[in-house]
Amino acid sequence: MSFKSAIHLLLTTFMLFYVMQFAQANVQIGGSGPTFNVTGRVNVTNDTPLGSIISEKFISSAYNAIVVYDISEGTTGAIGFSTTATLSNGNDVYETGTPGIGVRYFVTVSSDPFFGSSQTGEYPIQNGSFKWVLNPTATGTRNFTIPVAVQFVKTGAIDSATTITSIPAVKVTAFNHTTSTWSKTDIVSGTSSVTITKSTCSQPGSPTINLPQVRASAFPSAGSVSGEKPFSIDSNCSGNVKFQFTFKLTSDFYNSSKSILNNKLTGPGAAKGYGIQIVDENNNEIDANNAIYKTTTDSNNFHKSLKARYYRTNDMVQPGKIESALLYTFDYY
Repeated sequence: MSFKSAIHLLLTTFMLFYVMQFAQANVQIGGSGPTFNVTGRVNVTNDTPLGSIISEKFISSAYNAIVVYDISEGTTGAIGFSTTATLSNGNDVYETGTPGIGVRYFVTVSSDPFFGSSQTGEYPIQNGSFKWVLNPTATGTRNFTIPVAVQFVKTGAIDSATTITSIPAVKVTAFNHTTSTWSKTDIVSGTSSVTITKSTCSQPGSPTINLPQVRASAFPSAGSVSGEKPFSIDSNCSGNVKFQFTFKLTSDFYNSSKSILNNKLTGPGAAKGYGIQIVDENNNEIDANNAIYKTTTDSNNFHKSLKARYYRTNDMVQPGKIESALLYTFDYY
């Protein structure tokens, strides 16, 4: 569940892989599990906007796999991850057995050069499948694990259900250069035990922070800062939830990697060559592109202390008034 707010700143498998199955193949691939049985909690009400994320990512990194290369016969192979479930929202949200709740799947593939793949990192399973393509350049064997993540999304009206007991299974298939396929142990089970809660949260309005007046002499050069003012992001909820707070990237940012906001004012009286920077409570700069503040334990309230301050952005400046806006997204589940 999520909402957006604005802040106005003014005045400024084992991997004992059964190789015998692929005795003549150039790439031998195995996956022995264990299969991920999803447990946890979602938080959703009928007031939750459609498409909202309603759970944290439930992650399992225990799925065991093995790859054996013998490049004397060729150089390609792949591991496929698929589900036959019906799409319910976009190209990556699938229907569960509970009306109004869909599910996304994410697979993380290795960056180890041994696999010879251009695909590394986390990928969603879109339109029913994701295939990790392998292009070996040397012979050898690698045992490894494949992390998989599951996240729930609101897709429609919520009924009186209290648990999600059925989700689409995710299957694993091995491919080699002959285009033959071999089914492996499923990576995600079709059964789950996920509790549905219906807590609601609210904030005490969008705060307006008035920064102090500061003389231009306090900013001797570009990159100078002054006039900081503490503020906080707060929320209170009707039940215990986990929270996640992120900045919403918009054109309001002059430099999002340093969380410097543009001056929205123009014309006579508007300051030029200055912005407003958001930093943490210890004056450390924040990269708004990657900053995620989340809680790991249940609570019925959230508090994040931040500071706003003036930032000189240019060598050429003009004193005047500054007004900026910071948008953020607040998720709780």
